[in-house]
Amino acid sequence: MSILALISIHGKLADFELKLSPSGIDNYLSFFGDYKYLFTGTIATCSAYFGLLRVKATLDSNIEKIRQDRFSEWKTIVQVRCNEIESLDPKMTREIIKIRLPIYNYLYDKNFEIKNIDELTEIFNANVSDLVGFFEDTNKRQQSLGVYPSREYSYSFDSFRFIFYGMLDSWYEEMINDLEALYIQNLPDGRMINEEHYQVALRNAL
Repeated sequence: MSILALISIHGKLADFELKLSPSGIDNYLSFFGDYKYLFTGTIATCSAYFGLLRVKATLDSNIEKIRQDRFSEWKTIVQVRCNEIESLDPKMTREIIKIRLPIYNYLYDKNFEIKNIDELTEIFNANVSDLVGFFEDTNKRQQSLGVYPSREYSYSFDSFRFIFYGMLDSWYEEMINDLEALYIQNLPDGRMINEEHYQVALRNAL
């Protein structure tokens, strides 16, 4: 409306000869008098709008700072746990570092809680499933023994479980079973599964 008012004013001014003198300037400004409340309201609205933008920018900055502070704390906890499993799974930490940010972003929005198997499956398939084979193949005990006592056995799962639980504040009651099932489903095919050979290999390793 203010733009239309300006167009209307200058349309009327086209019929007058304006002079660069005090009286000419007064005459020019007098044409704006009929729209003074409109222009005042426009200026006030624009001021309020840009003020709200500044408030929003400040709020967003504070929210991002809280998010980054929380990430620093969370990252430290995860790193400490990674250090504890390094002797058996020395290369797992390297891959966890690569995926920890998307995992953090997902968990942050969930308040670091996994409530059901659907949420667990979503975060696992998006970030971990493709790495299970690598985790398993680089596990020191798997490299030493090679053979599996059953199809439901994994050498590297305990290390991953230990790290993953450290990423969470809370979880649903049966999550450990569902997490293990997801992990086992993504183990490499062609594993040597033989209970007797496993026991022999285990005794020899000891």
